[in-house]
Amino acid sequence: MWDQGAFAGPLIEHFIRSGHQVTVFDSLSLPAVPDECFSGFAERWADALEPWGVPDVLVGVALGGALAQALAGISFLSVTPALLLLSSPSKADALLDARLGRMADLAEQGHVRQAKRLLDELVLPEGQAHAEQDRFDTETDALLAPQGRRLVRGFRLLDGVNVSERLCDYEGRVLSAFGGKSQLVGADHVLRTKGSNQHSLCVIDGGMRPLTDDLRRVLEGIDRFLICAPELAK
Repeated sequence: MWDQGAFAGPLIEHFIRSGHQVTVFDSLSLPAVPDECFSGFAERWADALEPWGVPDVLVGVALGGALAQALAGISFLSVTPALLLLSSPSKADALLDARLGRMADLAEQGHVRQAKRLLDELVLPEGQAHAEQDRFDTETDALLAPQGRRLVRGFRLLDGVNVSERLCDYEGRVLSAFGGKSQLVGADHVLRTKGSNQHSLCVIDGGMRPLTDDLRRVLEGIDRFLICAPELAK
């Protein structure tokens, strides 16, 4: 999980404060299957999650968000009351495929540090430079190898992903948040929300990390649109 899931910490705390119990799944924690397509990946996750039942809110970030859309569209999770998508692609295009593919290629060729540096640049809002260019140089090959495998697997799964029709019959509430200056998943890739039950939230100057770029606005959107949490105002 990217940064051991620390990026989701404020979101998890917010849901806990609103009275929810939170369970976190790493979307790449299922054993890898060679040459697995995204639909097969989603079907395996549907089987794995069924014993957990239906949550009040299903949340997905990036790959996990594409997975959440697929699950809410084709599995027992279609009755989930609410869906929160953060920088979650609904349909990839040539630019997204090329950028993800470039990082996957680098990692697959053993250039994991270079792939991670490129990822660090691309998750930032367009035009913003990263200040820590050498922070991966102290990582050993033993640490980098599994990270490289994760990058390859995750980015290959998203190659050409298209779950844009999966939520056509979904009746729950959907909040899709994304960065207006994202260099990866942006306005051209996210769910085309429609009707009163679906809402898009664009963090105007944000990149791939809306929770970092404008946490307050994202949490306000969650409270206003997805959950009722009057105790948070006390």
